[in-house]
Amino acid sequence: MIVISCALPKSASTLLFQYTCDLVDAACCKNGLRELVRLTNVGDIKGMGGFIASFDDATVDSLLQLTEKHGPVVVKSHSPLHPNAKRLIEQGQAVATFIHRDPRDAILSAMDNCRSTRATDFPMFQEFASLSSSLPVMGAYCKHAREWIESGLALVLTYKQLLQDPFVQLQRIASHIQIDVTDGAMKSSIEHHNTHLNHLYNTGKLERFRQEMSAEAIAICNEQLGDLIVALGYEL
Repeated sequence: MIVISCALPKSASTLLFQYTCDLVDAACCKNGLRELVRLTNVGDIKGMGGFIASFDDATVDSLLQLTEKHGPVVVKSHSPLHPNAKRLIEQGQAVATFIHRDPRDAILSAMDNCRSTRATDFPMFQEFASLSSSLPVMGAYCKHAREWIESGLALVLTYKQLLQDPFVQLQRIASHIQIDVTDGAMKSSIEHHNTHLNHLYNTGKLERFRQEMSAEAIAICNEQLGDLIVALGYEL
C-alpha cells in the first residue's frame, strides 16, 4: 500500500507526513519507510527523503516494487492529481490524504521560509520572494488543491484541524488507511512532535494574514485568488 500525503505547501504538510509515518510504523512492523528515504537519497527515485517530485511512470513503478518487497510506504507530495496517482487510488493500491490552509497564510509562511533560507546552502521557496511573485505560484497550488478535494479520492484535513485536535485527526487517518494503532502510540507521536516542533517554520498561527498583511495586500490577494480561497472554504 502506498499512502500519499499530499498538501497545499506550508499547510503543516511535513507534520502531517511525520504523523502518518508514525502511524504506519506503529501498525506495520514491516514497512518501506526507510527504504524510500534511501532510494531518494541515492537518486533511484526522484525526490528527497520521503518527498517525491512527481507520480511519473518510473516513480510509480519504483514505489510499487518497494511496497511489494518492503511493505507499506508513505510519500509526501505537493503534486497535482496525476493520472497515475488517480489510478493507484481507484485500483486500491494507494490511499491519499490532503491538507490545506488559508492560501493567504500559506503565502506568508512561504515568504518567511524564502527570507530565512536565502543565504543558506539549501534555499527554500525562493519563488515566494514577494507578494507579486507569490500570487501566481500559490494560485496554481490552490487549483491543485481544489482538484484533489473535488475528486473525492483523498481524506481532506485542514491546518486548523490538525493544530487544534491532532488526536482526532490521527484517528481519522488511521481509519482511512485501515490500520490499527493504539491510542498510546498516537498520543506518543503527538507529544514527540510537539516537543520537537520547528517553531522557525511552524508558528501555529491561524488567520495570521489579518494581522500581518496590509489592507492593500489582502485586497490584492482576494482579487487574484478570491474564487480559489472561497472554493477551499475560507472567508474573504
